[in-house]
Amino acid sequence: MLTYNKIISLNEEFAEAHHQIKTFGNGEAYKLTQHSKQDWFNYPVMWVEDLSSTVNDRDFEFNFRVYFVQQVATLKDREEDQLTVNYTEAKSNMIDCATDLLSFWAKDLNYPELNLIKSTSIQTFEDDWDDLVTGCWVDLKIKQGFRYNKCAIPMAGVTPPPSECAPVSIFENGIFLENVPSGGTYSYTTATYDYDLFFDGVDTGENVTVDGTDITINLR
Repeated sequence: MLTYNKIISLNEEFAEAHHQIKTFGNGEAYKLTQHSKQDWFNYPVMWVEDLSSTVNDRDFEFNFRVYFVQQVATLKDREEDQLTVNYTEAKSNMIDCATDLLSFWAKDLNYPELNLIKSTSIQTFEDDWDDLVTGCWVDLKIKQGFRYNKCAIPMAGVTPPPSECAPVSIFENGIFLENVPSGGTYSYTTATYDYDLFFDGVDTGENVTVDGTDITINLR
């Protein structure tokens, strides 16, 4: 299972290789405005904000909101609505970057355990910070398999659980017949008897009555 740190690192690799994106960052969205005056900060920028990650049965899903932001060029002597034209062009460029990111994850072959959830949304915005900026954000959802693996926990003094359940012992009128492995089945075809079900040598308290007809007990 890939870690959060690795997912962020792969997004950063995308940003650094992309010909349009000049700056990459991650954290809460408001930090974008805090960094905009730093020497290392140049537009266009790709910024990854954490959303809630989810665990659903055997899947772990990382969720991010990724902002693509570009500064809008201004003209000293605008005619008619040149600023609006500049906003539109910059916004279009950032939408292209967002779809590039989705394509990057959808077509990735290096990490087959990662799957892009392709149902998402792209939302444009305009903002009058100290800089005139525009762009869009896209919700990036990346899913991978998750095993509740106790053996992988970095801890001492705890015996790892068995890889599968212990077998079930079958007794007939107090006489041991056989052990049935985890996931197996045992079929009774004898006359009418009451059978006790034991698990790992301990009576489960459950009995089954066989009346001469075939009966199968599935052991889980």
